[in-house]
Amino acid sequence: MSSMIVQAFTKFPAEAAIIGRLLAGYGELEFALALCVDRATRKFDPNAVPYKADARHLGIKALYRLRSESSRLEVADALMRADYVEMGLEDDYAEALGGIRLCLKIRNQYAHCHWADFRYRDGYGLFFTALEDAAETSGSFPFLWNWRGVSLDLLTDQEAYFSYALQMLKFIWGEFRVRKGMARAHDQPRPSKIPQPRRYIPPEELEPPDPDSSP
Repeated sequence: MSSMIVQAFTKFPAEAAIIGRLLAGYGELEFALALCVDRATRKFDPNAVPYKADARHLGIKALYRLRSESSRLEVADALMRADYVEMGLEDDYAEALGGIRLCLKIRNQYAHCHWADFRYRDGYGLFFTALEDAAETSGSFPFLWNWRGVSLDLLTDQEAYFSYALQMLKFIWGEFRVRKGMARAHDQPRPSKIPQPRRYIPPEELEPPDPDSSP
């Protein structure tokens, strides 16, 4: 008997590996976001003694005292948006924040779901369903399965977008430091923009099994 917790992953190891990297990798995006907040909230004094107390890491502490990832995004935006706009980074900031918001949606759908593998119209595929949707209905739990598909191509695009979002956050962090006078230059180039990937393949495209045939 396989020891794999998610049995469906045994038949889709490449897809499972990317899903794992997305779940683990979101934390790196969130930390990059926290560093951006840290720069905006720091009371920078170019004449201060290095590492003298100057609200250092205030932004990071504020974010990580929140337990919800979505709350961290909203608080981060409230704390730093005005400062990045003031430095002429409004468009780049909006692109970076929009990127991490989509990455959070992708991460959350994989973190709070149930997986299964099914035969469908054109082959055999990997599907997930969000049980929270069914739990929000009134009455007893209805076991309403809304299966959504993923493919290796889709997951590869999502992983590429996670990387793009991370590079955008690093870019605005570096640009802010230079424009604020905290550094003379930085080595974080602006990445080439890539299109936002879909979150999943909708049921109508894959025609997964009838919900009544599910466990």
